[in-house]
Amino acid sequence: MTAQQAQGLARIPHRGWWGALAATGVVSPLRLVRWLVGRAPAVVLPAGLALLPTPVQAAGDTRCPSGLIALQSIQGVACAEVAATEVSRERGLMFRTRLGTDQGMLFVFAQNDLHRMWMKNTLIPLSVAFIDAQGTIINIEEMAAATLTPHGATQPARYALEMTQGWFDRHHWVPGGRVLGLPPVSLDQ
Repeated sequence: MTAQQAQGLARIPHRGWWGALAATGVVSPLRLVRWLVGRAPAVVLPAGLALLPTPVQAAGDTRCPSGLIALQSIQGVACAEVAATEVSRERGLMFRTRLGTDQGMLFVFAQNDLHRMWMKNTLIPLSVAFIDAQGTIINIEEMAAATLTPHGATQPARYALEMTQGWFDRHHWVPGGRVLGLPPVSLDQ
């Protein structure tokens, strides 16, 4: 805090702790809400509310490295590579030995279907969330490394998001939750 900010705090004795904190410019009401939401139990928004743009959407999310898209839920952001072609979906995360923090792969399918995933030649355990065309998480499955056990959507899905095992639990992404930032599905796949 600068000396000027400290003097400003001294001039605001009746605003209480929140006024003093906000006056520093370090914490905004939006930043506090995001911090609190990240620590709260999972909250499922009504469909209409989930579609409202957020400041992160409006400004673009710079937390994801180049080449990855930001997928946002009220509980936080996942950065994902996009596998939208047959070849990229077949390869998936095979032969990788690690994933970056909050990074994974989004599989984009041309049609809604009961898609299934397996872990052939995938060296790290993963969790997969199956997501419908409206961005609602259908179900989440835990997948052991290097197995051929199929894991599938319980209802027709358009997307599957693979993250390190346990990521969805740690970040409170749950079935029924909404995901924003999903790419549109190309009809020429």
